[in-house]
Amino acid sequence: MNSQQDFFSKQQYIYLCLVLIAVFTSFWGYAYGIGDHMTFLPIIEKLNDPEYLPFDTIYSMRLEGYDTRIYYAYLCLGIMKIVGLPATFFLATVLSNIAIGIASYKVTFRLTDNRAAGWLATLVVLTVQTVTAGTDSTMYCDLFSPGDLAFAIGLFMFLAMMNRQFLLLGILAAVSTLMHILIGGVLGFLFFGYIVLVSLLDKDFKQLLSNKWFWAGGIIFLLGVAGHIYPYSAQLTTIKMSDETFIETYGYYRIPHHIIPSYFLYKAELRSLILLILMFCTHLFLWKQLGQKKEWQRLFIYCFTVLTLFLIGGYLFVEIWPSRLWVTLQVYRYYYIIKWLNLILCSTWVVTLWANPKYRYWGLALALAIPLHTLGALLVIAFGALVFLERYVVPKFALEKQFEQLTSLSGIVVSVLVVLAYFLGYGIILVYSVTLLFIALFGLGQYSPKMLKLAAVIHILVVGSLITSWSLFPRYELEDPESFGFSYFVTGQFSEEDLSKERKECHELIEYIRNSTPSNAVFLTPPDEDRFRMLAERAVVVDPRGYPFGDETVMVWRERLETCYGPTTHRHINTAIPQNYIPNYRKMTDEQRLKIAQKYKVDYIVLNAHCTTAMPTIFDNGMYKLIQLK
Repeated sequence: MNSQQDFFSKQQYIYLCLVLIAVFTSFWGYAYGIGDHMTFLPIIEKLNDPEYLPFDTIYSMRLEGYDTRIYYAYLCLGIMKIVGLPATFFLATVLSNIAIGIASYKVTFRLTDNRAAGWLATLVVLTVQTVTAGTDSTMYCDLFSPGDLAFAIGLFMFLAMMNRQFLLLGILAAVSTLMHILIGGVLGFLFFGYIVLVSLLDKDFKQLLSNKWFWAGGIIFLLGVAGHIYPYSAQLTTIKMSDETFIETYGYYRIPHHIIPSYFLYKAELRSLILLILMFCTHLFLWKQLGQKKEWQRLFIYCFTVLTLFLIGGYLFVEIWPSRLWVTLQVYRYYYIIKWLNLILCSTWVVTLWANPKYRYWGLALALAIPLHTLGALLVIAFGALVFLERYVVPKFALEKQFEQLTSLSGIVVSVLVVLAYFLGYGIILVYSVTLLFIALFGLGQYSPKMLKLAAVIHILVVGSLITSWSLFPRYELEDPESFGFSYFVTGQFSEEDLSKERKECHELIEYIRNSTPSNAVFLTPPDEDRFRMLAERAVVVDPRGYPFGDETVMVWRERLETCYGPTTHRHINTAIPQNYIPNYRKMTDEQRLKIAQKYKVDYIVLNAHCTTAMPTIFDNGMYKLIQLK
């Protein structure tokens, strides 16, 4: 056992493994140019070149007014000038995953004093999915965004809070807040609040107030918050939407699944929310029953309680008594902390149970089930119930010996059933297979130090070969049909493989526009072609996904949406754009199109196959038509 501990204490190997796993994760899940990238890649390009999209009104106004992503854009711009934009995002993805891996390892080790648990937790966080409450089921970074960067920094904030490193906590909180005000700001107040609460409970609040580093850290964090609050407040002195208009626009125009609690969690993800709550309660119970450090139990309770209050507050002050401030704050990404803690605790139980002969097979079952997120959640809850029976029910009937045999037997049965679940097609994709391989190697290593060293060598070779294969052979057949291939995120150019994987007709249109239209032209586009601005590098009148943040720009953006795609008479939920926009655009007459073109000085109109027109076209590939007006 001591030799195993000595082996795990070699920091060089541990961090080499963490970096390899993080790099593998980055290659596996990487995506570029989809989702939120459509809204802030043009901002970075325009900061780099003021002549980029010179007549794009919305994006010009975004840079002239307040925009929450401006600090993030300037950070990317600085690196972009050295290596280019696609490479900047790829490198940032890798570095974010390395940071998430290191933070996961350090926090787990701080919680458990067990390096094996830390290593396994890192592997799990960087490779598997968890329950989907909060829309995203992965904790690692695959689509680099302000939220991913703020979350990676937030994990180190968690560690700094645990170590009572007040100055470091303040600096990290300030940087995270500048990158994403909602995630960094909320986590900053959450963690500083915990420090204050603990000092009150431990009756050393006066000592905390006399700590200069606490004040220094708090002031630095508040300066980071002011970096957003001041410019936001300044733009309100010139023009301000009414509270009613603001709530309506932010709550139901700007991708409302971030805003509407009653649908977002209570309906669409009710099962996930229930699983997450039951798992967290089970973790708290097991933390006490299995002899973990009691000092951290109140930290888990605090985080869960505060974030639950945020959830309830979101419902009350967004839907019942709408508040401009709460609508601004309402986003669910800070719930990732709870889901991240869930993965860490699951990994802790795997190592803890494996070390106990009575529970060893349950540890194996849980290790196998973690990648199958829902099944893993159910097993955690089932094991918690098993421990409850063992500690509080079985002794009353003097059945301890029989129950111990039943525990081992049930662990074996559950392990076999989990293996069968893989063969039946539940979650069989490469990343799960790789994860199981790593977990299996780790498990074998428990029998002897030699086996563990062999597992380490195989681990490095497997990850290294996978990374090499990903570099040489792009993942076209595996990636999301809406993401780009390897050649694009390294060179910024489309390959023939990309065109065949993507909507080829769309890219035929894009290439024609790039080669045959002036760079300062303005286009009217269908509401669902939200990547047009980024791919064609041409200005558009408006698009639903390119939402701004300053009041004046938001009012212009909403007015253009209603003019081009029709008013939204219903509150759409869980869709990126109002559901009536697409049929409205398809039914538009030539007379209506020309009226819009005259109002916004449109040079070209893009129509899809569902639109009819009597106007002559300069491009038609059966799926898209292009009309030139000037």
